[in-house]
Amino acid sequence: MKKLIAFLITAFLTVTIFAESEKTLIFDGIGVTMPIIHQKITKDGSRNVFTPMVDFNTVVVNKESGFTWQFDIGVGYATTKDIPFYDKERQHGTCVDFEMGFGYSFIRNDDTVLSLLGAFGLTAFSFKGDKSYDYNAMKLSDSEVFGLNWNLGLEGIFIKSLTEKLAFFGALTTRWIWTGDEEAKYSKEQDDITYSVSVTREAEYAFAVVPKLGLLWKF
Repeated sequence: MKKLIAFLITAFLTVTIFAESEKTLIFDGIGVTMPIIHQKITKDGSRNVFTPMVDFNTVVVNKESGFTWQFDIGVGYATTKDIPFYDKERQHGTCVDFEMGFGYSFIRNDDTVLSLLGAFGLTAFSFKGDKSYDYNAMKLSDSEVFGLNWNLGLEGIFIKSLTEKLAFFGALTTRWIWTGDEEAKYSKEQDDITYSVSVTREAEYAFAVVPKLGLLWKF
């Protein structure tokens, strides 16, 4: 998870540096987002995952053609009731969200930007717990769940200047998660031996709604 975060932050800074041009509107900023993910899990019903996060955004708009692209990284908290063997008890963890989009800005001036983009990205989440689980007459008490979802979607972006350099940012993305799986591991160390059991599950289908709000600095 730490390596993934470092890679995404490096990519975020790189695309910001290379975007600068006199023919573009360039925005960098920070905000909050909460992807609300609904999944149908193979042989295990449905799941809802809520992931409130701090979001770092870059939006670049070509003033002449209207071509627009955006890049954002979110890092934060994840919660769900659907962890294998945990009897629908709410679990808490961490989440990293990456998204990049390309599209067109119908309004693109120094005061207002209104855009529609096609977006793609990924969401990674991790949960750890210590509730005991009975397996073959043993109590396994340490658990770790890691999941990775790839997605496609549409994103609407609205930017309104508040001052010469500061702007309000709002966006709404709808996502279709075309592939995603996770592995849950449960283990216990006893007499210098580690006993474990793992469960791999795949999402048959999933979708997400992703609202975003924040402030951007205009270059």
